Amino acid sequence: MTEYTQLEIEDPINGAVFHSLNGKRLEGGLLIDVSGKVLTSYEVYVNGVRTERKGNNFTSTVVLKGKQTEITAISGQSRDIIRVLLDPNEELRYSLSFDDNIFFLWDILSRGYDSLFDNFYLRELKELHDKYGAKFTLNIFYKVDERYKGTFGPFSLNQFPDKFRDEWEKNSSWLRLAFHAFSEFPNRPYRNAPLDKITQDFDLVTKEILRFAGSAYIPTSITHWTFMPHETFSLLRKKGVRTLCGYFTPKKGDLAPGELSYSTNYDLNDKISRYLHEHKAVKDFDSGIVFCCLDLLFNATPIRDIPSKLDFVMSNPKKRGVLVFSTHEQYFWPQYKAPESWFDGPTDKIHFRHVPYHFQRLETGIKIATEGGYKSVFLHECYDL
Repeated sequence: MTEYTQLEIEDPINGAVFHSLNGKRLEGGLLIDVSGKVLTSYEVYVNGVRTERKGNNFTSTVVLKGKQTEITAISGQSRDIIRVLLDPNEELRYSLSFDDNIFFLWDILSRGYDSLFDNFYLRELKELHDKYGAKFTLNIFYKVDERYKGTFGPFSLNQFPDKFRDEWEKNSSWLRLAFHAFSEFPNRPYRNAPLDKITQDFDLVTKEILRFAGSAYIPTSITHWTFMPHETFSLLRKKGVRTLCGYFTPKKGDLAPGELSYSTNYDLNDKISRYLHEHKAVKDFDSGIVFCCLDLLFNATPIRDIPSKLDFVMSNPKKRGVLVFSTHEQYFWPQYKAPESWFDGPTDKIHFRHVPYHFQRLETGIKIATEGGYKSVFLHECYDL
């Protein structure tokens, strides 16, 4: 909202991104709904058209033309102005990224494989690519955390050889590597970190990926735990980052009854987080980064629940058009152990956390998306805005 407190456009919000399926298609553009609150006694006009007003609420419609449209609400001397974006790409598309990757690289090195696809993890992903045309982004740690010493390490990226570089590049049309964090722990590593910390870690991981995988490198679209200072956004944009995906999960903690806050949301405010939870994408004009909401986390979703969850998104006029999928590498490994809850503090309650039908979960989601007409893309390249 602007400096005027008497009037606010609430939906959409500034920077909201619309796919052609998120409104009513007209020959001249995309018709969308606009709503908000007003405290003045005057009528409300949106882009010069008188709105329907009921008490302190108003509703209207606006036609989006071209990539960017300015929406202005006026009531007496009060006004609110926002800018929204129409995605020029009308294709149905989905992205799938894998977080917390490092174990498979240790496995390839320690077993002395002749091909990347001798490793079961990459081999299974290739089979999904060959069958469905699926593309994958693997978000990489620099090192195996000390707690896995003896099970998956010790190992760090600088140990991985460049002998597979040609194979990485040959398969880079569907398989890419990106920065995630220095290591799996501590949780939320960048939430209150100085800018030079994420810069150092980003450059360190990127340098190694470029060394051993060449053109298979792609700028990240999600950082570990997603929290970071807002000043980091512009820094990452300068390093090539164009999109950042988060969970934007509603949470109820020590809040007053009826209040709602959000987690794993890049510390964006509740207004933006709420909008992303209910919609798909918002562009931060200050940094140029598009923030996207995750639709499905495979390691946390049983096979039986995947069809209904995807049906909800694919039929939801606020979300359909682009699907954002994610999962985590560690749950593919039978020997993987983890805390009982990631949100606990230090704990001795460590359990095997292997998901035995993880690849079947992926195939279930990929098959539904593909049969629904969705094309696999890299999220980094998803929005040309």
